[in-house]
Amino acid sequence: MSLKLFLVFSILLIILSQSANIFLFIFFFLLLFSVTSNENAIKSLALASILKYLNPAIYSFPAELGALGWLVFFTAISRLLLTSMSKISFSGPLYLFSFIALALSTFTSRNVDISIMKLIVFTLGAAAIIQGSQTLDIKQAHRLKTWLFTLSTSIVMLSLPTLLYPNIAYNRNQAGFQGILNHPQVFGCILVPFAMWFITSVFFRKNEKTIFNASISILLIILMIISQTRTSIISILLSLTCLFVILIINRDSIHDNISKPIKIGLIAFFLLSVAFISLPSFQEVLINFIFKRSSTDIDHAFATRARGAATQLEYFFKNPIFGNGFGVYSWGVNPEGITYFMGIPISAPVEKGFLLTAMLEEVGIIGTLFFGFFLYKLFKLTLFNKDLRLLGIFLGIIFTNIGEMTFFSLGGIGSFYWAFIALCIIPQPKNSNMIS
Repeated sequence: MSLKLFLVFSILLIILSQSANIFLFIFFFLLLFSVTSNENAIKSLALASILKYLNPAIYSFPAELGALGWLVFFTAISRLLLTSMSKISFSGPLYLFSFIALALSTFTSRNVDISIMKLIVFTLGAAAIIQGSQTLDIKQAHRLKTWLFTLSTSIVMLSLPTLLYPNIAYNRNQAGFQGILNHPQVFGCILVPFAMWFITSVFFRKNEKTIFNASISILLIILMIISQTRTSIISILLSLTCLFVILIINRDSIHDNISKPIKIGLIAFFLLSVAFISLPSFQEVLINFIFKRSSTDIDHAFATRARGAATQLEYFFKNPIFGNGFGVYSWGVNPEGITYFMGIPISAPVEKGFLLTAMLEEVGIIGTLFFGFFLYKLFKLTLFNKDLRLLGIFLGIIFTNIGEMTFFSLGGIGSFYWAFIALCIIPQPKNSNMIS
């Protein structure tokens, strides 16, 4: 982390609360900053994404912010695409999936214009980040990591004081902690890639500062719990499980300690069991986290996500081969509404929490197979670096899509996650420790 950059981010986030017009100045700065280098273009996408999701109890947003956000997005990805044409092969599986999804949606979508708009935004944004990341060297990777980790630290540190002001800290629903961001789910989930670096270091890395990394990990997990973001905790558990399996399979090629995760896991399980049995306050916090207070049992606690997945599967079975259209609801109506600009759809949010069932519903078996191939190739780019911390970040981001489908939202909070994906797939020389 950079102390200087931390002060810059902190001061920025504080002064933004004083005037809506400062947002315009910052976005104009990001517009210029994004064209200076591929590294800065990815940084701009990450910061612009966060700025659009700040807590409305603290910040006032100018009407022009949406248009400026899109201007920063398209400027940054234009820079990345134009300077990385030699790396286009790395996006081949993505372009293939998008072509298939476009062909299918042309015939199946009830909102073809929305499907096309979302495919264009996702394909151009993801391709720009994938290709642009391949042009960065290890020093640029280190600076990008510093930017992302310091930005995450600033969000955490500025969110902690809001605990003294419940009308701010719990503004959205009076139950889940959101800090300086606009929703508990946003706050909890954006901590996942940040947390996975430290958690993975505790479990899998040799000669690491275990006590320091464990302390940061515990703090971030506590914040996820009080945000009531179950998706973030589940994604971490699934990621750790996958990492352990990968380490067993590839222990000859990934030089990390296989005995350490077993020891740490047993110790953590023992301590949690003791705390749950002996501390009533801990029991209450854990039960409230699992059931979110309003629920009465496990079925009720996860009913919302289950209903959504069941609905998606229901429509998938009606058209299992070709799907029902990318990025839209199968019945053709968008409950959140659609925003048009000069006849072009620029916003059509959907609430689909589970990536797999959403893919099956939208692009059927054919499209899902091509999407799986694209995801596999992206995973291989991360695995090539043989760093379980980076792989942990990547898996954490993917698994957050079991409850909050952000993978395709490049025009929204998804750009923040994709900046971390860029960090994961930047090629690193063997035995390099510059990103550490």
